[in-house]
Amino acid sequence: RLTSPPTSHLFIVADGMGGHLGGREASTRAIQFFLSAILNSQSFRLQPPPKDQIAFADVLRNMLIEAHRELVRVAKSAPELKGMGTTLTAAYIVWPTMFVVHAGDTRCYLQRGTELILLTRDHTVAQQMIRAGTMDISAQERSPWSNVLVNALGAGADEVFADITTVDLKL
Repeated sequence: RLTSPPTSHLFIVADGMGGHLGGREASTRAIQFFLSAILNSQSFRLQPPPKDQIAFADVLRNMLIEAHRELVRVAKSAPELKGMGTTLTAAYIVWPTMFVVHAGDTRCYLQRGTELILLTRDHTVAQQMIRAGTMDISAQERSPWSNVLVNALGAGADEVFADITTVDLKL
């Protein structure tokens, strides 16, 4: 049973990478690792919102990085899981602040009134090309590069980069 302040909530989506061995295993293990890390962290037993949001965001970033390392370790010890990988997007709310940690292309949106605001950026080859100016944003959806990840947990990568977004929520 999770114990946390009554004003805190955790939402996690981990999408195992199709076409890679062990996608289901990778997403399950990533979520389990993240939950275990949260349960064992004093930072998540705070009643008020954290005073040092940068330090709190770093705790989330480090959890994602450690989950990646765990997937890499497991894949090395089990040949049938070689290359397993997953995206991970987690939103941790300590009212009135939401912290989003993200790697991959599983998007997180914030709804304000009737407007949806994209909080994450896809970690794909297509997005890199758009940022570099070599692809028009309108071509992204039909591009063969739109689903090719450049950042995810596991997947044979040496490291993962965690994007962190902090949002002030409103009633």
